[in-house]
Amino acid sequence: MGGVINVITKQGKGYPSIFVEGTLGSFGYQESTIGFSGRMNKFDFSGSYSSASMNDYETADGVKYQNTGFDSKANSSFNIGFEFLPYNRIGLIYQSFDADGVGSPGYLSSSDPDNYVDRRHETIDFIYNGAMPEETLRWKVRYFNGKDLYKWMDPPTFLYASKDDIDQEGGQAQISWDIGSISLTGGFDWVHYDVDSTSPPQRSEYRNPACFFLAKTRFLDQRLVLSGGLRYDHYKVKIERGEGGSETENNFSPQFGIVFMATDFLKLRSHYGEGFMMPSAKQLAGDYTNWFTHYVGNPDLDPEKSRTYEAGIEIGFKTLSVSFTYFYTKFKDKIQTTFTSSGDRTWENLGKATISGIEAEISLDVGALFDWSLEVRPYASLVYLIKHRDEETHEDLLYTSDAHLSYGLTVSDGEGFSANINLNYVGEQKIEDWQNAGPPTWMPPIITKGGFTVANFTVTKPILDFNRFGKLSLRGEVRNLFNKDYSYVKGYPMPGRSFFLGLRYDF
Repeated sequence: MGGVINVITKQGKGYPSIFVEGTLGSFGYQESTIGFSGRMNKFDFSGSYSSASMNDYETADGVKYQNTGFDSKANSSFNIGFEFLPYNRIGLIYQSFDADGVGSPGYLSSSDPDNYVDRRHETIDFIYNGAMPEETLRWKVRYFNGKDLYKWMDPPTFLYASKDDIDQEGGQAQISWDIGSISLTGGFDWVHYDVDSTSPPQRSEYRNPACFFLAKTRFLDQRLVLSGGLRYDHYKVKIERGEGGSETENNFSPQFGIVFMATDFLKLRSHYGEGFMMPSAKQLAGDYTNWFTHYVGNPDLDPEKSRTYEAGIEIGFKTLSVSFTYFYTKFKDKIQTTFTSSGDRTWENLGKATISGIEAEISLDVGALFDWSLEVRPYASLVYLIKHRDEETHEDLLYTSDAHLSYGLTVSDGEGFSANINLNYVGEQKIEDWQNAGPPTWMPPIITKGGFTVANFTVTKPILDFNRFGKLSLRGEVRNLFNKDYSYVKGYPMPGRSFFLGLRYDF
């Protein structure tokens, strides 16, 4: 709930290297990439830059979906560091993403041919990692600063154009201590966001300091592992310019787990954890009017919370890998919109929900099993929801598929050649059909959106080896191999079958 994925460019190591790659594809797709990596004495470095553009695409039915292309998308990332003492490194990570003229067409049935979006993200991290020579004591200090910019444009009048500008900064400090079979970690987190928006509330601020403690201990010659942790978050929001006030909220989140290696190839595990998502600034402290509706925050809102119980097994025997997990999650204090007695729009903790199901994965290297020169690995992974119900309405949760299945086959020779065919199934789900919302209530009917399977195929093959002057490889890809007519969101169909061919030089 409310989680964050933090993608960090890998550190450079080994002899310095560089690569250049170019890709052409369907619908006028063009992409070029350059990257480098390596280490020289105590200095390491790694980075890449890519730029791409694409025209409007066609659906599997051969219909050109106007305004679905983009003028440009550029990604860049750099990670440089210096080890000034053994086990002590200072580093800098820079990441940016810049997208210009990204089509924003809306429903295919009423596609808008000129709306577009500009997006920009930029962040810089300063990191210090340190450890004692025997590494029983380790520490880390990190500070980051960045900006997110989102602009939605509606030419030619720009009457409904909007813009969100977010400044962000934060830091983390943590220390870990290994005492024989016990590991202890404690630390502090802090994040701060300033949001400027053209739509109300126009200026809001978020502050979230937190502290955490984790412990892990091992028994029975490290075959039994117990772990636990606790995190405390203090959350403060503030709305300025006469459109609200300020409020605070707190939350404790515990977790604990157990892992037991029953045999050398069988692992048993179970875990309990709590998650939370804080209310937004406007939900807690808003007091503003937008499109003739007055919104009033609710300072008594609690965070949305979840409790998850899970148990599973993992089997790793020779070339076979299997895992199976059962999970059960209870959600409470779900935040929903409602009205005050005076007719103002506000928010309350009303909803509860339950999600339970299984996760399973299996893969087998048939090539190694029969001592072939090739790795031939079939694989499959499944998430199946036994229950996904809103406990207030006793109906299935909207926009939640009951099954996700990914399966395929990978073949490689360990010398640069690889091929993969992957099929991905997304199950049916109940959704709101906004295309057919109408008078007198203008509320959308609830319909069932069918499931679909999409296949993709990729192959990579070295074609020239210049020995000490590098090598050249070719990569081909077919997306939506069987030209399936599908969409993740009703009314927004995805591209039909498309082809891509890339050439890469490594030195």
